[in-house]
Amino acid sequence: MELVLVRHAESTSNVSGRWQGQGDAPLSPHGETQVEALAARLRARREAGWAVDVVLASDLQRATRTGRAAYPEASLDAAWREADVGTWEGLTRPEIAARFPEQLEALAAGRRDVALGGGESLARFWARTDAAVEALRARVGEHGRALVFTHGGVISGLVARALGRRGERAAQGLARLANTAITTLHFDAAHPEGRLLGLNDVAHLGRAAIAAEERRAGSAPLVTLVAAHGGQPAGWPSEISPFRKAIEAALYEHVARAEGAEVHLPLDPRALQAAVVALAHVPAERHRVFAEPQPGARSHLVLDPRQGALLVDHATPEHGR
Repeated sequence: MELVLVRHAESTSNVSGRWQGQGDAPLSPHGETQVEALAARLRARREAGWAVDVVLASDLQRATRTGRAAYPEASLDAAWREADVGTWEGLTRPEIAARFPEQLEALAAGRRDVALGGGESLARFWARTDAAVEALRARVGEHGRALVFTHGGVISGLVARALGRRGERAAQGLARLANTAITTLHFDAAHPEGRLLGLNDVAHLGRAAIAAEERRAGSAPLVTLVAAHGGQPAGWPSEISPFRKAIEAALYEHVARAEGAEVHLPLDPRALQAAVVALAHVPAERHRVFAEPQPGARSHLVLDPRQGALLVDHATPEHGR
């Protein structure tokens, strides 16, 4: 089954930096603009013959509004809600740190049975979303496609499961999921926990939207890796090391040779896949979790001297298809 996951557009709580969990904040004015761009992209896909067997949306209005703009027939399903964060609802991150330090310390120590603000624990939340995926697999079959409009926590949890990283900092090496970003997973007998076909794709929002927050107004170089057969750049190793630092060193070398804050680097699709695996800290046993990108697809990285390389998106179509 191919599972296409779309994070909701920007909500008013996103703007204020407050946790919303299962609260029902509406979209912001900018979120409505994002919805229009996403809907146009999905309509173009449909017109080109892209078909889905099931369309679902979380019943929280930020996801419902995002989904039904393009698919008015989308069914609502509470199983795809964001995590219930209890009394964290409406608080900022600093406020949560000040009021609930014990909970945060337990989470940092790897505890997954801690009820977030008295709401759901990560273990319960992940069990709920994993069950929702299995229900979809049973419904659409091995060769079906499902489209789900949901929330950042839901998508991040499923990506972490595919990467085998639910027991650690799942977001390490990965940028935050953007509003209206498209992430695509494929499930089959060989990959029961999912294989990533595409990650955090916001091509419909325009090139200026790529890595906007992570770049800090241009202070960090943006590298575009382009899947191109026979496109190995001069000086790129013929065999790419699986180790992150070796990949980063090669990237920084190419950035140093280039002028400006942006670099386009063509790589053979297999080499691009290997680079992404290393930069995303994928465990050795999951090295095939990122599918090899199609020629012309792009992956974007931000090179921050403080954080190292950060994978912003993966396998984004050249023209936002």
